[in-house]
Amino acid sequence: MTITFKTTLLSMGIFAALMAPALAANPEGLWRTGDGKATVRISPCGNAICGHVVALRQPNGPDGKPKLDVHNVNAALRKRRILGSAVLLGLKPNGHDSWHGAIYNAEDGKTYSAYFTMLSATRAKVQGCVAAIFCKSQVWSRQ
Repeated sequence: MTITFKTTLLSMGIFAALMAPALAANPEGLWRTGDGKATVRISPCGNAICGHVVALRQPNGPDGKPKLDVHNVNAALRKRRILGSAVLLGLKPNGHDSWHGAIYNAEDGKTYSAYFTMLSATRAKVQGCVAAIFCKSQVWSRQ
C-alpha cells in the first residue's frame, strides 16, 4: 500500500467514526434529584422505564413519622409512604437519549407529562410539563 492510500483509508475510518451515531446512554440506575431531596432508581417496567423513590434526604416529617403522600389527588393513596412510590411512570424512547412519559410530584399530588434526556453518562435533564408549554426542569446526577 502506498502512503496516500493508507492516509485515505485512515481518513475514511475517522470520518465514519465521527458520523456514526453515538450509542444511547443507559438511564437505568440510581439518580439524585436536582434539588437533592430524593434518590430515584430507574429500571425497566415492561417496554418502558420507571423510577421509584429509594431514599429521601428527610424521610420523616416534623412528627417523626415517615412522610406520606398526603397531597395525592387520589384520596385512597394519601396514606402511602413517599419512600418506595413511583415518580417516573412509563417513559418510552422519544429520540436519541430521550424518553417521554409521566412524572408524579408528591409535593402537589399531581402527575405531569415528563421528558427524561441524558446529558451525559452521569447527568440527565428531567422536565415535568403542563400542556407541553409550562415546564419545570431539574438536572439529576447519577449516584
